[in-house]
Amino acid sequence: MRVEYYGEKLKKQLSEQTYAGQKIRVKLDARDIAGGDKKWEWVKKGAPIILEIGMRDIEANTVCMTRRDRFDFGKQSIEDAIFVWEAPRVLADIQKTLFEEARALRQSRLVTDIKTWAGFEAYFSNDADNTFASGQGFILAKWSGDTDALSKLDPLGVTVRCVPFEQSGTTGCCVLTGKPATQDVIFARAY
Repeated sequence: MRVEYYGEKLKKQLSEQTYAGQKIRVKLDARDIAGGDKKWEWVKKGAPIILEIGMRDIEANTVCMTRRDRFDFGKQSIEDAIFVWEAPRVLADIQKTLFEEARALRQSRLVTDIKTWAGFEAYFSNDADNTFASGQGFILAKWSGDTDALSKLDPLGVTVRCVPFEQSGTTGCCVLTGKPATQDVIFARAY
């Protein structure tokens, strides 16, 4: 019961902190299941920070913190008052790290030299080797905005993933239709 009280106290303190203009959302998981199972469930849900609290933590006024952005999900013991104070900064650091990793991955897998449907189709052919795990990624190409042409993508399992805010401002040929196009879009498979 003492652990739950300590957890509720931390939850209240953390909920008073803000990150990105919003109160920090905290979920106290007091279910009586194995700690490893509980932790892995929250990892799969994408929780950015997982705190574990035991009797030794309470006695030492600490929490055991696991950050989502650490590859090894290594634990760190930190004084509870310091953690509450630092939580917004930790969340900002996690967001920055994950964003930079995602941007670097996208950039490393971004293909910009495919200009024709034949090249596009060859890139996204249905071979087993053309998977995201094998290094396949994204194509940045021109699109005319012709929504009817998007049906050509269905057999390949490809969609327009996004329209970048930063446009080149150039005119070219739509990779799907060959028609004149000015809009840059990113095509990819959903994995």
